[in-house]
Amino acid sequence: MDDTAEFLTTIGGILLFGLLTDFLGRYTFLPRVTLLLLFGLLIGHEGLDLISSVVSERFEIITNMALLMVGFLLGGKLTGESLRSCGSQLFWISVSAVAGTWLAVLPPPPRLQPPWMLLSRRVPRGASPICYWRSSPSMTSGR
Repeated sequence: MDDTAEFLTTIGGILLFGLLTDFLGRYTFLPRVTLLLLFGLLIGHEGLDLISSVVSERFEIITNMALLMVGFLLGGKLTGESLRSCGSQLFWISVSAVAGTWLAVLPPPPRLQPPWMLLSRRVPRGASPICYWRSSPSMTSGR
């Protein structure tokens, strides 16, 4: 089968079964998001491995399309009135999400870093800092 046809068929099947899973979620006690995540896990590489390499190789395009669709649908629901009434709250939630993410990935200052982060500057590239720390003679000799 042609790669494009296989890609479109697979995406269509995923969307169809995703809609079925969403429909099932409306009538069960589980949240729909949980069922959709379980469906993705089931058909993914860790589950039944039903996703072909043609789709896996284009994962970045698929995620960009999904984010574009979510943003477009959310933007279509915004009105001038809703933006005026909730605009400042929406702004601060967005700023908090960005700041929280930035703080979560920002490394701490050197004085507040745990010992393995200070040691990791001397660890060869590709080696695990914890394993290197345990096997290092300078660390085990009691100095």
